[in-house]
Amino acid sequence: MGNISTKLNLAIRSARGNATVMAEIDWIVSRDTVLRPDVTIVCGEPPERHVENPPALVVEILSASTRQRDLTFKKPIYRQQSVPWYRIIDPDQQTLEALRLDADGEDQPVAHGDTLNVDICGECSLAVDVGRMFR
Repeated sequence: MGNISTKLNLAIRSARGNATVMAEIDWIVSRDTVLRPDVTIVCGEPPERHVENPPALVVEILSASTRQRDLTFKKPIYRQQSVPWYRIIDPDQQTLEALRLDADGEDQPVAHGDTLNVDICGECSLAVDVGRMFR
């Protein structure tokens, strides 16, 4: 997870974006729903304690113990809360699935090669080397 956070931080710095990458931080969705994505990007400065608004991007790293929850429980909440980007990384298969929320509020897969381009926080356009995420 640290490698992914580092790669995203480098991409934000390279793009001179105003965003913050955080690992394992709570997102308070509602009084009865708290999520903890593996990696979260928020626009602007980091929150003091926890995320309260939908992040610009969330990353879930699948494992045997989290796969079901990440794909069946969290994924629809991210969509309902209008999280623009949801990335699912499967380290075992060395795959990255990138989903972008469309104008109708539906997740659309984003095709990518070695580089995934992600627009966040208004003017910030990130180019992330997909292959390096697994190294």
